[in-house]
Amino acid sequence: GGCARYFAGKTGCSVLAVEIQEDLHRAACELTGRCGLSKVHHIAGDILQIGEHLQPNSYSTIASWLTVLHITNRRALFETCKKLLSDQGVFYAEDFYEKGTLTGEEKKILREEVYCRYLPKLERYQDDLKEAGLQVEKVEDLTEDWAQYTNKRNQAFLKDKETLVETFGEDTFRRLEDFYGKIAKLFSGGNLGGVRIIATKA
Repeated sequence: GGCARYFAGKTGCSVLAVEIQEDLHRAACELTGRCGLSKVHHIAGDILQIGEHLQPNSYSTIASWLTVLHITNRRALFETCKKLLSDQGVFYAEDFYEKGTLTGEEKKILREEVYCRYLPKLERYQDDLKEAGLQVEKVEDLTEDWAQYTNKRNQAFLKDKETLVETFGEDTFRRLEDFYGKIAKLFSGGNLGGVRIIATKA
C-alpha cells in the first residue's frame, strides 16, 4: 500500500495494488482513502488467480518489494507478469535469494517467520525470468546493504526498548524483538542474499 501511494502521489500514475492478506488489504484501503488518492485501486487476493482476470498487455510496470519470495510457483508468476506487461514493460523486484547454502535452521526461520518456503540461487532466479520470456536488464546485489540495515534496525530497536514497551506493550515488543533478531541473524550468516532485479518484456 505504501509503495502504491508513493508512486501515485509522486507521479500521478494509476496503480493497482494486490495484497493477499485480508487485514493488510483493509488497512491499505483505509490509508489510501485518508490520502484521497483516487488513482490507487486495491484488490485482495492471489496474483496468480487475479492475473487471469486482468487485461493482458496493459501494465507499464510490475513492481515487487519482498513479495516474490512468498510465491513458490515462480514460473507461473513470471509468465503472468509477462502476459500483463505492455511491450517494453518493466518488471522490478527487490527480493531474497539463496547466496550460500541455507542451513536447516535458516530454512526453518524463513519458512515460519517470513513465510518463504523456497529460495533459488541468483542464477536460477534469472533463468526463471528468462524462461518466462522476460529479458533481464540489471542485477544488483543488495546483500551487504541489507545486512547492515537489518543489524542496525535490530540494535536500534533493542536500544529503545523502554519507550517501545510503553507505547506498544510487552507482547508486541517481544514479537518484533524476536523477528528483527532472526532476520539480522539470517543476513549475518552469509547464506541469505538480497537482490534488485530489473527485467523487460521483449
